[in-house]
Amino acid sequence: MGTPGSLVPSSRVVHEIALEPGDRVLLYTDGVTEARLASGPQFGLEGFTASIIRATAVGETA
Repeated sequence: MGTPGSLVPSSRVVHEIALEPGDRVLLYTDGVTEARLASGPQFGLEGFTASIIRATAVGETA
């Protein structure tokens, strides 16, 4: 995934975390946060995060 290692000056870092029952992993692309709202501004990470929190609060899946 991403840029081939030969084009990146630094090495990749692996992060590990133990997941527990009920935990969720959400993968998304920059296209989500860079999308434009009908009014013009970008959706942004804050807008994306807020939408996930609202959806989860009412029982919807992310």
